[in-house]
Amino acid sequence: MPEIDDLVHAARPLLSRLAGLLDRNPQLRREAADVIRAVADWLTASGPVPPPGATTSREATPAISTVPPPTEVDGITVAKPRWAPFAFTLPGTTQPLAHHPTMSGIDRTPFDDWALVPLDILAQRCRVKSDAAKLVSRRLTTGTTADGAEEADLRHRATALPDCPLWMLAESPYVTAPKIWDDLAGAYTAAASAAELFAAWHHVPDVFRPQIAADVLSLAAESQSLLMYAVADTRGVRQDFEQIQLFVRVREATRTERVFLSRFMKREDRADPATWPSLVSRLNEATEKVKTIEHRDKNRAKHLHNLKFKSKKMQTDPAGGSDEWPRVWELIEELISSGMPASDPELREILLPLLDRVPDDYVPSSAVGLVFREIDKHLAARPSDTVPHIDEPTAEVSEVAKLLSGREIVLIGGHVRPTHKAHLVKAFDLANVRWLSVPEHTSHTVFESDIARPEVALVLLAIRWTSHSYSEVDQYCQKYATPLVRLPGGYGVNQVAHQILAQVGDQIRATRGV
Repeated sequence: MPEIDDLVHAARPLLSRLAGLLDRNPQLRREAADVIRAVADWLTASGPVPPPGATTSREATPAISTVPPPTEVDGITVAKPRWAPFAFTLPGTTQPLAHHPTMSGIDRTPFDDWALVPLDILAQRCRVKSDAAKLVSRRLTTGTTADGAEEADLRHRATALPDCPLWMLAESPYVTAPKIWDDLAGAYTAAASAAELFAAWHHVPDVFRPQIAADVLSLAAESQSLLMYAVADTRGVRQDFEQIQLFVRVREATRTERVFLSRFMKREDRADPATWPSLVSRLNEATEKVKTIEHRDKNRAKHLHNLKFKSKKMQTDPAGGSDEWPRVWELIEELISSGMPASDPELREILLPLLDRVPDDYVPSSAVGLVFREIDKHLAARPSDTVPHIDEPTAEVSEVAKLLSGREIVLIGGHVRPTHKAHLVKAFDLANVRWLSVPEHTSHTVFESDIARPEVALVLLAIRWTSHSYSEVDQYCQKYATPLVRLPGGYGVNQVAHQILAQVGDQIRATRGV
């Protein structure tokens, strides 16, 4: 009846203004509920009006879960709901509808006392409500209700979930436009996807969660806003529990993650229910992205475990585990390609015992080279580097000292380590070690003036610690007849002495007339 519709529509602003009073006054709320029940019975002309406070079979409140609400869900502390849903009967209906507490707007109502449900339950409730809204749309389109089995199945699914009344299955919906109910179904689908996105996000490691927090929370905020207005467009109930659940989760997560959302967290900032297909698509894409991060983290843990196992095996192998090196390089490259920082402390501690065992002929890839440079930076900065382990000098050290005594060498690459520099000076009886630590991608031309100096006896190029080979340095060494030694390993005097004699020993002897 149009007159009844007009009456209900006109009464909504008044009821909205009374919302605050009803929330704060339980006795007034009970009296208002009695009046609503009495008016509903009078409008349906189903018999005499019962006295206030009386109950009838039609007035039974939909079953609400008696299971005590959890005290913590997904890391968020929750409490018992401040309000309980009450039932009222719409004109022309025979079944009470769950009506949620009237509120003054999501931007002003704190919802601090609402009990959160687990995300998987929230998603299931949204899915069944979505299917129920689709059923309403089909009924309005076809004009038939010959789908009792499907409705029974929906109610069975809803009964199996806590606090999931299917209010949209009223016999005479307020709004008869199928598009409104299609949009409501889509809004519930978006809300379910948002809950699933939240769940996947919670499983992401702490180190990655802040990186995607803004994307996840903005999508969830849009989802709850879209659902709120899709529900409002049906004129069936004023507020739905699922929208409140999402809003509370978004609000709490923005606080803990310190994320500011500029959209969809205020009542006047409306998300259009008609845009649900685009939102669902973006939610699904975000969920796949989050799951990829979770999967990548699991692979990363597996690679680190394998690398740690091989490192221990190589340290105890008398042969140095030479056959394990190819797999070690592969594992390092896989870890870096998965997003692990080259400076990761766990990776560094695994590789430190292996540095002196790296084959001299190994040319590091860009990923492995980056890890080497980060390890070198760490070793140069740590206090323990002031007392490095020094092996007993070999005969080669004495021979190099005879060839270089009183001269100077230039060392290009890596980070300056004062103690290693001092040991090189002492072991080879040098006047100085001019250690050039240069930023990545520095042009080779900056080295010419140092190489050209007559007191320089040779140039050491630490290829393991440079961003590239600086092969052009060889041009200056040839121009000024300065021997060039490519240093593949560390800075230990025995290692350096061996490389000098192996690569340019004869050249230096000829120059010195030895």
